[in-house]
Amino acid sequence: MRELIQKVKESEFDYEFYPTTSEIIKIINSDIHRQYSKFEISILDIGAGNGNFFKVLESFNKEKPEYKFIKYAIEKSPILIENMNPDIFIVGTEFHEQTLIDKKVDVIFCNPPYSEYESWTEKIITEGNCNTIYMVIPERWKSNKKIKEIINKRGFSYKVIGNTDFIDSEYRQARAKVDIIRFRCKVDRVGTHSYNCTIKDPFDLWFDNFFNIKAQPKEDDYLTKRQKEEEKKENIKKHLIKGQNLIERLEELYRKDFDNLLNNYRKIEELDYEIFKELGIDLNNLKEGLKLKISGLKNLYWHELFDNMEIITSRLTKKSREKLLKKLTKHTTVDFTASNAYAIVLWAIKNANVYLDQQLLDVYKWMTRSENVQNYKSNQRMIKDDWRYIQEHTHYQLDYRLVLHGYNNFNSGSWGNYNYPNGLN
Repeated sequence: MRELIQKVKESEFDYEFYPTTSEIIKIINSDIHRQYSKFEISILDIGAGNGNFFKVLESFNKEKPEYKFIKYAIEKSPILIENMNPDIFIVGTEFHEQTLIDKKVDVIFCNPPYSEYESWTEKIITEGNCNTIYMVIPERWKSNKKIKEIINKRGFSYKVIGNTDFIDSEYRQARAKVDIIRFRCKVDRVGTHSYNCTIKDPFDLWFDNFFNIKAQPKEDDYLTKRQKEEEKKENIKKHLIKGQNLIERLEELYRKDFDNLLNNYRKIEELDYEIFKELGIDLNNLKEGLKLKISGLKNLYWHELFDNMEIITSRLTKKSREKLLKKLTKHTTVDFTASNAYAIVLWAIKNANVYLDQQLLDVYKWMTRSENVQNYKSNQRMIKDDWRYIQEHTHYQLDYRLVLHGYNNFNSGSWGNYNYPNGLN
């Protein structure tokens, strides 16, 4: 870690990288277990560095294998991204270019640059799409009126769960005295034993601040239909010029489509309430429609990038390729920017290498059958079928001649089979 910090300090990518100490992570880990009874918890680390937060967090849970952390990160430094574990998914690079409203997780954690802690805290509390936020920020935050106002707007409660500094940090020392704060949705009692979170949807806050629409919402609500994507895909392909930088050209097209989408909604600001009432337009419908369109637009452009990643995916077996692409397409709410795209491609390369190793093992194990195996020590052929599942053999080798089993190669007479001239189907 010290070598990595020195490398970052000597580079142009030192964005106040002060790794979170084990003491801080221990406090947060204990609080997470008090807040959540479930075993699978998704966490977004903003300003994640090299992912050390997750590494230390998991070390505190070694004796609790039932706990699983789904790990997401926003990090700007290419050096630190390169040193992250492949199981951490990058959902953004430049913090101020990201929208957090569509990145739904259980927990957000952030140890921000202290020179910018106010703007980071305001954005995270305003846009964070989660129930719980943990921040490590200078203790002077308590006198910041704007932060207090935003906390109330979102419907969060807060609690200082620890105080510390970085004077004795095992990684990089600093004099800053900080509070470890948990922001969480306020809970209202409903009945005798049930509770409701009264947190306000961050998308609603963003929509109300961005658009000045005079319409009043009605009670009935419905979702707009998804627009056809095939025509859009064809339109994107027409504008991709051979020889151009694919990522930067896609970003240019995405930005143009995104701005056009927002400008179209901006025109609604010119309408009066009477027009909305006459046309039967519901403001909630407009919000949900825009949310779907933004999500669909991101999805469209990420898929276009993934479709052009043959140089990576062509080295994988069908099973590995499907697994990798499924993981990628699961996270298409990531903002489509060039820096994010480069980070995602780097993540894909690292994970492709993991899958390359794993698929060799998968194929080897698939060929490991009693007819094809020789015992490594005695060189005696195994004769019991499915022996791997009956008793454990750690030392064996495959024979030079392999007999592999097919399934349903010959016509069974069932409906839907196609009979080839040679008798196979």
